[in-house]
Amino acid sequence: MEQFNRQKFKDVIHYVVAKTRPDELGRVKLHKVLYFTDMIWFIAEGRGLTGVEYRKQPMGPVATDLGLALGELEDEGRIRIGKTRYFGYDKASYEALLLAPEDRLGEIERQLIDDVIEFVCRNNTARSISDFSHTRVWEAAENGAVMPYFTALNMLPVEIEDAAINWAREEAAKLVTARSGDAAVQRRDYRAFREGLRSHRG
Repeated sequence: MEQFNRQKFKDVIHYVVAKTRPDELGRVKLHKVLYFTDMIWFIAEGRGLTGVEYRKQPMGPVATDLGLALGELEDEGRIRIGKTRYFGYDKASYEALLLAPEDRLGEIERQLIDDVIEFVCRNNTARSISDFSHTRVWEAAENGAVMPYFTALNMLPVEIEDAAINWAREEAAKLVTARSGDAAVQRRDYRAFREGLRSHRG
């Protein structure tokens, strides 16, 4: 059972909103930025970054406390929540009113979030990133069921081979080793890991 860190969760949301334009971040993509950030961090560190609970929904895994956290951030004057019309539908939009508290997020954490933002918000549509998050655990789970953090390896291929699992473990170990050494993990380390996850999906 992951330990939920509410303040960290809110800080990550605030950071994501501050680093994106309102037109490139809606509710679906915000859920996916949080999900992939937590899952990649879990693979590398053995724990989620925020510890928030994710549940299966039709558009992919969703963070159960997102609505409450967004409301608190707006009440605190840190973000503004709005709506825009997008192909005839209402789409949530977010705007940072204050600078994100980067001192409460480590450099490595920010680097990972930046990479996930690039992947989710700038290299995918809401539909394509939702499809990407539909792993075999998502497909097997009932709607509304909790998706535990240990299912993170299911971002790998639908037919997981031993070589793919071993590759993920080795890459995660490299990230942990680099983080514990003198040299800081560079952004390319997480980017290479993330791209490797994509390529190993087949």
